[in-house]
Amino acid sequence: MHTNHGLPIDDNFYIWDYRYYDRLYVERNLDFDDFLVKKYFPVSVVVPAVLDIYQNLLGVKFVEITGDARDVWHLEAQQFAVWEMDAKDESGFIGYCYLDLFPREGKYSHAAVWGLHPGYELPEGKRQHPLIAIVANLAKLTPERPALMRHDDVTTFFHEMGHV
Repeated sequence: MHTNHGLPIDDNFYIWDYRYYDRLYVERNLDFDDFLVKKYFPVSVVVPAVLDIYQNLLGVKFVEITGDARDVWHLEAQQFAVWEMDAKDESGFIGYCYLDLFPREGKYSHAAVWGLHPGYELPEGKRQHPLIAIVANLAKLTPERPALMRHDDVTTFFHEMGHV
């Protein structure tokens, strides 16, 4: 297939080739329309649903911090305090998770999880809590169209949440 682009072929299939050939297979062999599927995955539904799945799976709760209490680098970023599900006091606090999901000028163009600050115990026994961010570039809500996710966006977001 690379010969169509004038590139040499060494007859090996590398892991980094998978997405390319997967996309070609879908385009050539399946009647799959990403735009028709997107309508079933609005960002406003998928993101809370994925957070809910991880809350149940890990026994934690994500509590969004809003208003003046939140400390974010961009107005569209969300900040969540992560707690043990049955936390009775501050000892159940785990750390902070940020979601920066929409594109903007100069922003990293792929989906990834970034450890912003590690969690550790200080010499005097006090805990320094971790900070982590999921950065992505999902479709933004506009007056003309809802914010919808492609199937690949949904699976990528679910995958990235697994790193949190």
